[in-house]
Amino acid sequence: MKDSKKNYLKKAMLLYAVTDRSWVEDGDSLYNQCEKAIKGGITLLQLREKHLSDDDFVKEGLEIKELCHKNNIKLIINDNLEVMKRVDADGIHIGQEDGNIRAIREAIGPDKILGVSVQTVQETISAVYDGADYLGIGAIFRTSTKLDAVEVTPETLNEITKISPIPTCGIGGVGVNNIVALTKSGLNGVAIVSAIFGSDDIVKSTKELKEKCTQAFYKNNRPVHIYDLDGTLIDSLGVWKNLASTYIKDKDLIPHKGLDETVLELSLEESSEFLKKEYGLKESLETIRLEITDKIYDLYAHSIKLKSGTKEFIEEMYNNGTILTVATASTEKLCKAVLKNNNLYKYFTIVKSESQIGSSKARDTKICDEIIKELDVKKEDVLVFEDSAFAIKTLKKNGYFTVGVYDGNNKESIQDLCDYYIEDFREE
Repeated sequence: MKDSKKNYLKKAMLLYAVTDRSWVEDGDSLYNQCEKAIKGGITLLQLREKHLSDDDFVKEGLEIKELCHKNNIKLIINDNLEVMKRVDADGIHIGQEDGNIRAIREAIGPDKILGVSVQTVQETISAVYDGADYLGIGAIFRTSTKLDAVEVTPETLNEITKISPIPTCGIGGVGVNNIVALTKSGLNGVAIVSAIFGSDDIVKSTKELKEKCTQAFYKNNRPVHIYDLDGTLIDSLGVWKNLASTYIKDKDLIPHKGLDETVLELSLEESSEFLKKEYGLKESLETIRLEITDKIYDLYAHSIKLKSGTKEFIEEMYNNGTILTVATASTEKLCKAVLKNNNLYKYFTIVKSESQIGSSKARDTKICDEIIKELDVKKEDVLVFEDSAFAIKTLKKNGYFTVGVYDGNNKESIQDLCDYYIEDFREE
């Protein structure tokens, strides 16, 4: 799966800056403001000029396009097809009264980006049918930028994002204090005017907005999710807590102090090797591994349940088009058994275990690397859900975006490590 236009736009919608010349003071320039916004972390830029001549608009557009492309940001031109063509910008954004959507799509071709403003479900359906690549929905809050803008109710906003097969951003009155209210809206991000360009410190304000947007829209903008199993999707940690000592006792041996804690940090293969060496077990590594898994297979296949809200969350992500995968320290057999028993297995494209890879998530990211290689995606396309502090440290060190998941006793150890933290899938 390559970095398609749709996947690119999911991420580009996160913090979409829309220019407004009215905020440019004497001695400053729009170019300078755009440069600051890019430095602060915007993910897409729309150049909007309602009063410049086409020639001046083109001149400005060419300069700002060079700035954008130098910083790997795409440039969208607002409501001027002629300027968009002359600048050879990356795309165009139009409102409902700004022209025929299908005609504009034909004029710009399939590779350029076409954004369309919508306020209703019917406008959404029409825009998608006629060739839009993304939707700007709004106004979602009362705004001073467009005094005639009609507010879109939260109910309509949710309806639009639910039915839209293309990325969406909310626009209108969005600022650092109300982005959090959009967390459950289904949006991929927001388009912002005055909270960026009307700021006394554009770089600082943009950084704050980026942080809020990342927290609010984290789950919608990365097309691949990798989930740990035990303690993350399922409530199974109690099964493993005393597993090693119970196994050793069944062998009529005395477990050493701290055995269970030591084994918890190891993969199943590593655990088998450790127990064989530490206690001089005569059984082969394969036999030890099978004996351990047989002890817990019945629990995974029939008793262990999902954590609260997991099924609803996974179904929502699947319906949003996210590719769902599992990277687990448990065996593939156990993983499939518990997911099938809880009617969740059908949602996952890939299920990989540490025993397949021959490595532990606490030590390296080989299991996640294998998944993204198989899917042909980049790390920045991936969101990893994990409850282990050891794994989160390793993932972060190797460039993965992590969501720490509360497992009942790990809050203090992971909350400050991960990029985003959740205590309950029901809250998401």
